[in-house]
Amino acid sequence: MDKITGDRLMRKRVRRLRYYLFILMFGSMCLFPMMTKAQTNAGYAGSYLRMGLGARGISMANTLPAGSRDVFGFFYNPAVLPTMDTRHFGTTYGFLPLDRVYNYIGFAMPLPPTAGIGLGWFSTGVDDIQGRNFSGQKIDKYSVRQHTYMVSFGNQFSKRFSAGVLLKLMRNDLQEVTSSGVGIDLGAIYTPLSRVKIAVAVQHLNAEFSWDTKDVYSQGSTVVNKFPVIYRTGAQVQVLDDLTLLGEYERSDKGAVVFRGAAEWQPIDLAQVRAGIADGEIRFGGGLQYGFIGSIDTALDYAVAFGRAGEGTSHFFSWSFQF
Repeated sequence: MDKITGDRLMRKRVRRLRYYLFILMFGSMCLFPMMTKAQTNAGYAGSYLRMGLGARGISMANTLPAGSRDVFGFFYNPAVLPTMDTRHFGTTYGFLPLDRVYNYIGFAMPLPPTAGIGLGWFSTGVDDIQGRNFSGQKIDKYSVRQHTYMVSFGNQFSKRFSAGVLLKLMRNDLQEVTSSGVGIDLGAIYTPLSRVKIAVAVQHLNAEFSWDTKDVYSQGSTVVNKFPVIYRTGAQVQVLDDLTLLGEYERSDKGAVVFRGAAEWQPIDLAQVRAGIADGEIRFGGGLQYGFIGSIDTALDYAVAFGRAGEGTSHFFSWSFQF
């Protein structure tokens, strides 16, 4: 067998392996629901952090087990940080129904030769909450805000393996009452082949909000709201030069199970089209990447999430810079 024939056979085997991995991954996703009892994380603390971050991730139903090599990726998996090539700065703004607000600003950069760091501020909340007295009469309007300050670090231990940690400092403001907490995320990414990534992540370790209203109200009390600890595993497969498919299995310590699938297609060099599905909800989006000023590149991304019945449609816009 000559060298050219051997190389062709090897490339063919690699392509087959990518397809087999993807079929296995999605086949498992189809079978798991038959073997698990339906649960949900609804009603537990930390729902705002389960919304996702960045228009790209949200448009793909948060199916980013291996993160993304930008300023939003370390939110999903901090192990992505050491794989970045340039510095990234980005922001996201969301137009949400039900008087909700959504904002993010962040920065990430590589730390040669094998590490990377990420910093971010994520803020969500609800405005114009109508207050009423004990007689049901309208009084003042209130608002609630959740702020999360993120510091992340990742290191590449070998050509195929990286791991990272994300520290979240959280604050919840509800009128005169304030609660704070600290959460930790862990993640790892393994790259068995150049176009295949397998990732695991654990989110919201130690995360909780502790409320003490004894000094505010005459009948106040102390309440602790713990976040569900979430375990995520999935794979990302670039099946073609312009097509990437992703799948993920998520389970929380409350028994909630979520299956996600997503695709990203790049019809031309500067544009991407995306779609994702999770827990029966379909999302769409797209993005543009192009040169901005000098050596600075920029990316504009959009996502639409239709929400559940009665919730309304949400729109997310992200703008990031690489330099």
